[in-house]
Amino acid sequence: MSKLTPALGERPLWRSNNILVDFVDADKLIKEGEKVTLMNWGNVQIKTKQLQPDGSYLMQGEFLKEDKDFKSTAKVTWLADGTNLLTAELVEYDHLIKTKKVEEDVDFENIVNVNSKFSALYYVDNHIRTLNAGQFLQFERKGYYKIDSVVQAGNDLKYTLIYTPDGKAVGLNSQGGLITENSEIKRETLE
Repeated sequence: MSKLTPALGERPLWRSNNILVDFVDADKLIKEGEKVTLMNWGNVQIKTKQLQPDGSYLMQGEFLKEDKDFKSTAKVTWLADGTNLLTAELVEYDHLIKTKKVEEDVDFENIVNVNSKFSALYYVDNHIRTLNAGQFLQFERKGYYKIDSVVQAGNDLKYTLIYTPDGKAVGLNSQGGLITENSEIKRETLE
């Protein structure tokens, strides 16, 4: 489903009274009392935003069916809750070497980036089932990913997707301020 390239085809768009939004959007972008645009749906006035004991947010909003002013609003991607969502591991690799140029007299161990892999589990639309390993897809406002592997996990499929840089800093690594000991984004150390 691409507005710019209709030849790519269409897919169903699931909607629900309950939706899921990315934590970064809920934490930084969505504010109580403000209007936001749910991508490919419309505007919503955020009535309440409450931090939950698990660190997530519970928000309530009013759908503004007649409001077509999308220019002055924050844009939020979302997934309809209760629509057979799957989880996928999103992986991003950073630079392996910390410097732009390797000098001859530098100790190699001092310039290797041992924290170069980031990963997090994300909910994804169940239409990912129609794609295979090796194919590329785009998550709006997050970036392009290559499906690295699809494996059977019980009665479902487990997807691993690798971020494909496009020159914009929107991947997991760019959310470095969110990487903490209790974060969903995991930084792995090479050994």
